[in-house]
Amino acid sequence: MGMRLGHLRYLDISHNEFTSSIPSDWPTLLLTMRTLYIDHNRLRGTIPEDFAKIGKGWLKQFYANDNKLEGRFPQGWNPIWYLTNIDIRNNRFTRDMPSSVCSMSAFDRAELVELRADCDICDCSRPLCDNCRGK
Repeated sequence: MGMRLGHLRYLDISHNEFTSSIPSDWPTLLLTMRTLYIDHNRLRGTIPEDFAKIGKGWLKQFYANDNKLEGRFPQGWNPIWYLTNIDIRNNRFTRDMPSSVCSMSAFDRAELVELRADCDICDCSRPLCDNCRGK
């Protein structure tokens, strides 16, 4: 019997030392998700390619920092009009963050106000990449 998470809006599983990967079916299960904290675990593997579909584009906050996630940060995050915070620092991503994420701003209808990523995957010229300021 599968989990029924269709009405879940807030999920905080941070600081639990989970060691698995992010479930690939979350985008189809977490239909009303607005805030997702999966930070400070030991999650490994990649973020599923269709991950930006969580909450049907209404995700506001996504915190996945301090894990062991790797590979490419997925495309498809722009436009997510209500996304305000992304924190993916201290992981093992190997490719640049999609320019569509770094270019999100309140002036383009998106509301991204905080983007925290490691400098080697984030375009440090973007003022939103808080972790890279002054480098």
